[in-house]
Amino acid sequence: MEHNYTLNPSIEILLDMIENGSKEKEVQALVENVLWTVYPAVDYWLNLTKYQQGATEPDDIVRKLISYTGGWAPIDVMMVELKRIKEDTSMKAFNSVADSLLDDHMAESTNPEGSTLFGMVGIGKHVVFYERVLPRHKLKLLVDRPLHWWDDYLTIQYWFNYTKEHVTKIPATAPTGPSLMTPAGPSLGTYPASYSAGPVRGGFDYTVTYPVRKASSGHGDDTQGEAEDEVEEHYPDLPYDAIHVEVTVETMQSGDLFHFYYGDRHYGKTEAEWVQREYKVDGKSCEYYLYTGRSTGKTFWTESLRDLAPYEPRKETRKETRKETRKETRKGKEKRHHG
Repeated sequence: MEHNYTLNPSIEILLDMIENGSKEKEVQALVENVLWTVYPAVDYWLNLTKYQQGATEPDDIVRKLISYTGGWAPIDVMMVELKRIKEDTSMKAFNSVADSLLDDHMAESTNPEGSTLFGMVGIGKHVVFYERVLPRHKLKLLVDRPLHWWDDYLTIQYWFNYTKEHVTKIPATAPTGPSLMTPAGPSLGTYPASYSAGPVRGGFDYTVTYPVRKASSGHGDDTQGEAEDEVEEHYPDLPYDAIHVEVTVETMQSGDLFHFYYGDRHYGKTEAEWVQREYKVDGKSCEYYLYTGRSTGKTFWTESLRDLAPYEPRKETRKETRKETRKETRKGKEKRHHG
């Protein structure tokens, strides 16, 4: 489930408190509130702060660890390293912290062999994401530049959602056989057509089952039914409740990221997260793509993931979010004052 950290009113306040000369404790306060918002305990997330032995000051904090506790034992999801604000916000500065600290701490994880552990380095108001396949694979960059906590919140939120959707799966009870990893995932029902969503980290293959769009009965003057018939004719077996979206593409070092909006909600997905549906028309091969949100259950579709317009963030959405957040905060204060 997505938990948008910019909806937490304290985030902008804590971000403004990080200035030149600030210590690591200001960065720690900001990121702690972000992590508590994005990974709430009610959803089985565990936020731990690992202190250096004998540490007495906030600047001596070594790292933070996000774990998922929904199985029979906690599973590490992301290791976090934070540093005070610096003039140098280049990738070199972040990679230096990742190579000297983050990589070694990730190697201490007790996750199963072959699982993926995510990493994050935060310096001042910027952050960079990494991943590593345990136990001996090299650290891998997931972004091509440092991301600003507020200005780049859509991309940062995408990577938070990505880590939550790619947790190494373990059974809810202790394993009885030699293998720790067993297929896990929500069942979306039984319908006439089933399409594989492809391999998922941790050795799992989620099968997304889509209900097929039914043709209209044809009784009465049902314009909506006619529209559905027209869609069905052009895109056979399209799920009946699929929502058409306009997709744009963002080229990143780790691969293309495909963006779309549904109302005020933003989605950013890799190509592997879309299901390609192929069919033929007059002997010619055609295709369309489907994406189903694991938290919402909504299915979206688009004609193609090729030759797309470049992605441009909706900056007004961020401004409106901040405006509405402040408005709701003022309403709450006035209600408490007059109540």
